[in-house]
Amino acid sequence: MPDKYQLGGLSRLNRAHFVGIGGVNMNCLARLLARRGVSVSGSDRAASSVTDSLAKEGIAVSIGHGPENVPEGCDLVVYTSAAPADNPELLEAARRGVPAEERAVFLGRLMSNYARPVCVAGTHGKTTTTSMLTRMLMAAGANPTSLIGGSLSGIDGCLLDGGRDVLVAESCEYHRSFLWFSPFVSVVLNIEEDHLDYYKDLDDIRGAFSAFARRTAPSGAVVINASIPDCRRIAGGSAETITFGAPGADWTAENIEGGRFDAVYRGRRILRARLSVLGRHNVDNALAAFAVCRRLGVDLDLAAEGLTRFTGADRRFQCVGQMNGADVIDDYAHHPTEIKATLSAAREASGGKVWAVFQPHTKSRTLTLLDEFAACFEEADVVIPLDIYIPAGREESRIQITSADLAGRVAASGADTLHIPGFAEAERFLRGNVRAGDIVLCMGAGSVTDLAARLVSE
Repeated sequence: MPDKYQLGGLSRLNRAHFVGIGGVNMNCLARLLARRGVSVSGSDRAASSVTDSLAKEGIAVSIGHGPENVPEGCDLVVYTSAAPADNPELLEAARRGVPAEERAVFLGRLMSNYARPVCVAGTHGKTTTTSMLTRMLMAAGANPTSLIGGSLSGIDGCLLDGGRDVLVAESCEYHRSFLWFSPFVSVVLNIEEDHLDYYKDLDDIRGAFSAFARRTAPSGAVVINASIPDCRRIAGGSAETITFGAPGADWTAENIEGGRFDAVYRGRRILRARLSVLGRHNVDNALAAFAVCRRLGVDLDLAAEGLTRFTGADRRFQCVGQMNGADVIDDYAHHPTEIKATLSAAREASGGKVWAVFQPHTKSRTLTLLDEFAACFEEADVVIPLDIYIPAGREESRIQITSADLAGRVAASGADTLHIPGFAEAERFLRGNVRAGDIVLCMGAGSVTDLAARLVSE
């Protein structure tokens, strides 16, 4: 049996319970503990394909929350940030004196079990870059353990349970979660306005990323996008700073032709790389991954072989099938910069119209970035805003904005826009109007992935 994890005041973790186990980050951690010999249980408010797969792996999952779900002999309760303070399982843990930790706190402590944690942060691109890096390190024989915010082909899910040297983990800035982490290598892909229901403004966000970068071990490195204003000041601290992307950076791309480019380090061509995913933004993601690989001391030629095997992460420009002879693409893009990059890649690939079906994610983001949303759909032929998705645990009823307001602003920018709030109506319209050679992009961080599945179901 593999060694169990040792966490702070717990000499050996034997039994853990996860509140909100169906979440993408939560289920990864639960699976990792189970595979390391810990007895794991969990609960979630609703059944899903994730909870079903956890049960098949032997993890006891309860649907609905109640004090009886916390098992006897439990050493630790890990809970999602969406869980309210009066969650009955958290109250039961407190009554029994069982320690309870929010997911990010627990992951931060878990990292102490690994010699060289790599934390990938940024307003967007985290899942793609974490997935790329995982494939590259696998090919180079580094045997990483990876926690990915989406499903990656080649590891059959979101978790790769490898060795105790390199841990690769997505590191989210929301609620400053990444400040619980202590990376050996930290990656900052980009810093833009987002999560303004939590942060005051862009300066507040930049300050959080700077604090994250300064948590990097002095013997490690901060890999940061050179296009970020004052990137070296943000990196700060005593760790080495390695830049990528913009002209003059340590790592740049030259002779970009389709999916091929020269990876150049400080003016010296290192190798000719090949990408199987579209978009200039993915070239920059690959440069960041090469920078990490070099800092970890792995063979870059082997890492480049791994890059060729990366065909995209789940919901990152993922072709889920066809409808009426048109490709249906499922994509997580929910920030204006992500949307613009995704539409650019679609325009590059399309032989017909590009249909942008967008589900806004949270009222606060829609309102604060309304001008940016209005201007980011220029590569689309038709834009269809759906109803705004509000995640569990976020109360936004006080915010006065609807997807109809967004549709009006997008239309005012000159885009051909149709406000179709519901999935059923959108499905009927698309089936009646999309033609062979078109691309239908279903974009958003919420339930719009279900619409993509419905479109290709027949």
